[in-house]
Amino acid sequence: MRIVLIVLFLCPLFTRAQFHKTPDGFVTHLLNKRMYDEAIIVLVEKLEHTTDTSSKDSLSLLIGKTYYYLQQLPASIRYLDVVSPENPTLQSEAVLFSAFNESYLKRTDLAISKLIGIGPQNDNIIQLKAFELAGNYLLRNDFAKFDSIQNSLGGEWHITQQQQKNFLNYRKELEKLKSRSPFLAGTLSAHVP
Repeated sequence: MRIVLIVLFLCPLFTRAQFHKTPDGFVTHLLNKRMYDEAIIVLVEKLEHTTDTSSKDSLSLLIGKTYYYLQQLPASIRYLDVVSPENPTLQSEAVLFSAFNESYLKRTDLAISKLIGIGPQNDNIIQLKAFELAGNYLLRNDFAKFDSIQNSLGGEWHITQQQQKNFLNYRKELEKLKSRSPFLAGTLSAHVP
């Protein structure tokens, strides 16, 4: 009986120690099946046993995205923010995701500072950076900065074309709300049932 208990106690230790050897195809399978919690366990174990910076960055980005799918945004941000500048494309993608999470958490100042920190990249990254910046300025009701970025986007990029139209509609609605007088609304609500 004691031997069985010892074996049962030690099995999880040996099993967990082997996750870093799990084939990448299995991780892909877990992600495709939306088994995000299980995928995170395997990915974190792989990350802990990886010494190569490029692999660490790839794993951190993937863990950050997986936490995003689980809507665990602080955990997602924590992993996305450690992607190193040694891999500029991966880091840009991680920053775009991290800034999006910050925006969702209503931390637009952090989101904007992260986005501004993205260096020169390919056209897609530049467009996404500008698009996210425009959205954050709109969230802050900073119409002047929103307009300057929105005008530079042009609206021809098919990936964000519909969202840019939505931004313009949101801007119009926010401007209408801003132009209404709170004093007049209070007075009218006091006098008109």
